[in-house]
Formats: sequence, structure tokens, C-alpha cells
Amino acid sequence: MGLWLLLTLRFAVLCACATHSALHVVAIFALAAAWGRWTAAPLLRWLPALGDGLSKDIRSDARLLPGVVASGFALLATAGAWWVRLPHACAAAGAAIVVTALWGLYLHWRLGGQSGDLLGAGNQLVEAVVLLVMIAGGWGTAGAALR
Repeated sequence: MGLWLLLTLRFAVLCACATHSALHVVAIFALAAAWGRWTAAPLLRWLPALGDGLSKDIRSDARLLPGVVASGFALLATAGAWWVRLPHACAAAGAAIVVTALWGLYLHWRLGGQSGDLLGAGNQLVEAVVLLVMIAGGWGTAGAALR
């Protein structure tokens, strides 16, 4: 069900972007993807692995460099979106950081750690939030309808 909702959200964003340039559409989806992928870096460093899966092996090798690289790509996507005049790119980035922190706190409180599936869920959650912030912030025809 969650996957269906996320696909529907992406389709709605594409529909809202119908009157904008392809560059804007690429920038908004790149921004969402970059911040979505970024979520794994801090969560892998902060939370213990729940089981003996792949996230445990990756976490044991987690160093600072992958987090710095992921942060660099996310900030680069934010700067690129701002450069092509998407004014709410910084707000979307801030929302991504807040949602990642809240997701991490929830995982720590409720489950005591992370797994690959939970990292993927956080990824999708942050992507959805970034898309919603960009649309609700006034970019696209849906943003005008929400105001």
C-alpha cells in the first residue's frame, strides 16, 4: 500500500509540473532522490543494526567518508535546485533533515535500531516529504491550489 501511495504522489507531482520546464522537473526529482538516499548515512552511524543482515555488515564498515559524500550530493542537489530558481529547495532540505532525525528517534525508541528495510522506508518517507514541500511551497499548479 505504501508503495502505491508513493507512486501516486510521484505521478501527482509530475502532473503538477506539467507547465514547467524539463529542467525544473529533473531538479525537483533529483532533490528528492538525493535527500532520500542521504537518510541512510546518518541512520547507519547513529543506530545499531537489529539483526544479522546486510545493514549490520555495512554499519560495521561505516566511516565518516560515505556520510560526507552523501551530504555533499544532497547539498549539491539543493544548490542546483535553488540555482534553477526553485525557491523552496532549502526548506525541502531542512524538512528532509528533520524527518530523518524524527525517523531515527522513532526507530531508536520503538525498535532499538535499524535494518535495511527500515533504512529504505526512511528513504521513501524523506523523498515524499521533499516532494510535498516543493509542491505545497508554491511550485507547480498543485501548490497554487493548496494556498
